[in-house]
Amino acid sequence: MRRELPLPETIVIEISWNCNLHCIMCGFGGHPIRQEFFMPRALFTRILREVAPQATELRLNGRGESALHPAFTEMIEETDILNNIRLSLFTNFSWKKDPLLNCFQEKRVVLFLSIDSPIQNEFEAIRRGSSFHLFLQNLEQIKLMDPRPTLVFTLQVANLHRIVDIAQFALDYEVNLIYNVVRVDDPHYRTQFWEYLTKNWATIQTELEIVKKCLEEHGLRVKIPDQIWGKKIEFATHKTSGTVAACPNVRTEVFIGYDGTIYPCNMFHPFIYGYLETESFETIWASERHHWFLGNQKHHSYCANCEFICDHDLR
Repeated sequence: MRRELPLPETIVIEISWNCNLHCIMCGFGGHPIRQEFFMPRALFTRILREVAPQATELRLNGRGESALHPAFTEMIEETDILNNIRLSLFTNFSWKKDPLLNCFQEKRVVLFLSIDSPIQNEFEAIRRGSSFHLFLQNLEQIKLMDPRPTLVFTLQVANLHRIVDIAQFALDYEVNLIYNVVRVDDPHYRTQFWEYLTKNWATIQTELEIVKKCLEEHGLRVKIPDQIWGKKIEFATHKTSGTVAACPNVRTEVFIGYDGTIYPCNMFHPFIYGYLETESFETIWASERHHWFLGNQKHHSYCANCEFICDHDLR
């Protein structure tokens, strides 16, 4: 008899498929904002009531920028129907909505802020369409909020020389820091990144070890992956999903696209469990397709090469 699966602890909701930036490592944005790429309010409400009641974390982010949703503040307010839920958000922070910042503080939203350089011209060249000044302006307003915000620094060819500088930036603003790793399928970029990584590996490791010690001595949390594209980091703080025998994230979370499509995880895995438009979440979660994926996910190249940092601390 097939074992019943526990319901997901983390619900990731992509309320926007629109983005105001066109980052060089992403290739997703750069298109006009379209209303039909925002999640309908009725679908959001259904997810809260049907999918999320048992969850411990609700994450409002996806491939687009959530804060662009015209009803984003109201949607955060609506999460009050869930008891003791932890709200978190990954955001590019390149927008101006002061009332929303107040809402974050009131609801104790855990913020993860994408920043790929602490230098204005580099930041704006990588995150095309962004404003470094606006990012800093927003950061000044929330840097002392509780819970403490976290910077997400995605290592790539354009910023591998800024490992120490971004740590100093985090120290100056008294925020936590994650060293994320770029995921790309472009063979030319992969070759370029690998060559830079190999040539500068000794320096990269030394710098990561220095910043880890420095930030931790100042009471700030830093996440360093156990590998970068297969190159091991011995003093890492966290495992990456591609190096564990069975990814914990696909068993404890679910990703719901703006149109109600159900995917495995926060890394935008292309495998589809089902569609809320035509089925109940209970049916999708108990489906043969979902069970098959959990038993075979390591055979999928997207999982095998995953650089996503697991939330399981190695220390």
